[in-house]
Amino acid sequence: MTLGIEPVNRSESFFVNTAAEASALCDAVAQPRVGVLIDTFHANIEEKNIAASVSAAGQRLKHLHASENDRGLLGSGHVDFPAIVAALKEIGYGGYLMIEGFGYSASEENLLGALWGDLNVSPEDIAFQGATYLRGLLGQGS
Repeated sequence: MTLGIEPVNRSESFFVNTAAEASALCDAVAQPRVGVLIDTFHANIEEKNIAASVSAAGQRLKHLHASENDRGLLGSGHVDFPAIVAALKEIGYGGYLMIEGFGYSASEENLLGALWGDLNVSPEDIAFQGATYLRGLLGQGS
């Protein structure tokens, strides 16, 4: 089992807010299976430069949540995914990229997608269009 410490923005937690804080915690624990999980939604709030945070985490990076600044379609906001993917390649990241977003589903009106999501974007759009976008950045086609 691998454990990823996820920095969360200050509106949700005061414990670990940045990738540097998560890296320091991992160094203190000194267990190679404990690392950093970067969520680009939270990093968009807390980090000065998300790609630089990815680079600094280096081999400590165990997982990445790809999420747009508004939790919508990847590439439709201002998170610099091309720079983040370049940083992942630079550090030789071989882990997963998980798309984390909130699409709207009329059958689930009271869930988070209705609160945070674009009413014209479905959960399927978030997943499939996001995967196509990431594959393009990774140079893997569709």
